[in-house]
Amino acid sequence: MTAITTEDLRMLAARQTNSCVSIYMPLHRSQPDSKQDPIRLKNLLNGAENVLHSQGMSRGEIGELLREARTLETNALFWRSNGSKGLALLIERKSLRTIRSREQFEEFVAVGQHFHLAPLVHAYSEPAQFMVLAVSANGVRLYHADDHSLTPVPLPETIPKSLHEATQGSEFDKGLQYHTSATHGVGGARVGIAHGHGTPKDDQNTLMTEFLRGVMRHLEPVLAQESTPLILVAVNHIHPIFREVCRYPHLLAEGVNASPDDGLTESDLHHRAFEVVKPRLHAKMRAACKRYDLLKTTDRVAFHLEEILRAVDQHRVEVLFAAHGAHVWGTVDAGIAVEVRRDRKPGDVDLLDLAVNQTIANGGTAYVVDANDVPSRELVAAILRW
Repeated sequence: MTAITTEDLRMLAARQTNSCVSIYMPLHRSQPDSKQDPIRLKNLLNGAENVLHSQGMSRGEIGELLREARTLETNALFWRSNGSKGLALLIERKSLRTIRSREQFEEFVAVGQHFHLAPLVHAYSEPAQFMVLAVSANGVRLYHADDHSLTPVPLPETIPKSLHEATQGSEFDKGLQYHTSATHGVGGARVGIAHGHGTPKDDQNTLMTEFLRGVMRHLEPVLAQESTPLILVAVNHIHPIFREVCRYPHLLAEGVNASPDDGLTESDLHHRAFEVVKPRLHAKMRAACKRYDLLKTTDRVAFHLEEILRAVDQHRVEVLFAAHGAHVWGTVDAGIAVEVRRDRKPGDVDLLDLAVNQTIANGGTAYVVDANDVPSRELVAAILRW
């Protein structure tokens, strides 16, 4: 799945019309919940239609605006599961963008002059996502992963299922003489003893190299859609061989030295891989938090939403932190008069999301994080340019 880039978010934040519709919803991979997803979208579109009508748009204009999104309700191919947990629809006149995420979105509809971007920023600005590739002579498994779990990635049916399958009948295979006495060979597999022109160890390494080249030929189209760190799980001597044949630029130098065949559960794989990748996740956000702490006794930081919104309007916000899942409703008049309300009223905007949106549009950096990770311990915090 292609990730949303910082530039994509900036372009989306720059959109300003009177009818930006943002729809978020969870996706389900198993029945009967998955059969309800098209109905959920229909209900969310109905909710957007009601808001648009209340704002004075005619039924004809609304129908034209939502026409393409409505076709998705009955598009069986669109709803075919691909491992996604969340779906976002960003709708404006003559434009529909659908975005699938491995993060599960809560149901939400927003209609206004800007797209509601906070959930996308949380999912994509610096995602806690990575991949795990478990390799042995007996097979290959690929997973998408996040802080909490692994999700298997379907592999091409033509990918070699084992070292034996990959090398059987090859030119190298024909030059070898196999004995039937079984022994533990490359990657922990039980294979015949191979005698070629080199040492048995050289022969085994050549077999494994040929196997991994075949694996990578089939994995490259899958990995071409990815940009997250990849952690290899394999016995020690497979790691240098794999690194020779792997061209995926985000393969981490450190991997997990263990045989996937030795009783490792998916939970074990996740735990060991996460320990490798954890120091590399959210590195920029952690550095920004430390910088906030260094500046917190100066006038270069702010944590009152009204002050931050005025600073955003003046292009003064360099880094913004906002609490994930929180909403603060109210109105802003030309970036000066800010009115915050406890309850949402017609015409209100989500002021937290507005701060996120405009920070990105103005070239700043926004992080939508768990509430406990906002450095001010409030719902919002900012580092100011001046």
